[in-house]
Amino acid sequence: MHPSRCTPGTRGECVVLKRSKSAPKAGEFQSKGAAGMMPGASGSGRLESELESWLSAERPMFGELALGMGAIDAERLTNALALQREQGGKIGEVLGLEEQTITAILSMQFAIQVADLRNEEPQKEALDRVGEELARQFHVLPLRVDEENRIWIVTNDARDDEAIRTLTVRCGRIGLLLGNRSDIEKLLHSAYSVLNDAQVFVQAHQLTETK
Repeated sequence: MHPSRCTPGTRGECVVLKRSKSAPKAGEFQSKGAAGMMPGASGSGRLESELESWLSAERPMFGELALGMGAIDAERLTNALALQREQGGKIGEVLGLEEQTITAILSMQFAIQVADLRNEEPQKEALDRVGEELARQFHVLPLRVDEENRIWIVTNDARDDEAIRTLTVRCGRIGLLLGNRSDIEKLLHSAYSVLNDAQVFVQAHQLTETK
């Protein structure tokens, strides 16, 4: 039995959302070696099913959550929605909310934890397995590898299906965490710079030894 989830509605009341039976655990995906996979089932088929469930899952609206937590009032939300219809863009940015507020609301909306990027440094194994090219392409930060060999990745966009698909195929199993876009970009640059500098040092040391 899948538990119901309570989130604040437009007036702060409790809105109960039931999780679909076919939905994967919040923000977790896998493309191969899936526990419980039916005989003959393909990893790609499982991944596409998980993606479809993830993207189509019923969730509270971002604006409703922002209103319910007191970050905005109804007039500001109405004006922002009208502006979004005219100009496009993500509603959190149209509302002019701070990054931390946007990330906190996304965490409630998608039931994904916010990464503690102040106290947890990216693991070398996670960085290596994702690779700098893909990490920069999708603006994500590989953070750690858990005991189930799942790569936990910090993102600012939990609905980026191309990123989820590509990273899951690359890594086999991934889990999503949320983070501020600016923090991800800063740590992404520093993490791979340190990694590249270390590799250059090792290569230089090896060349010195062979002379």
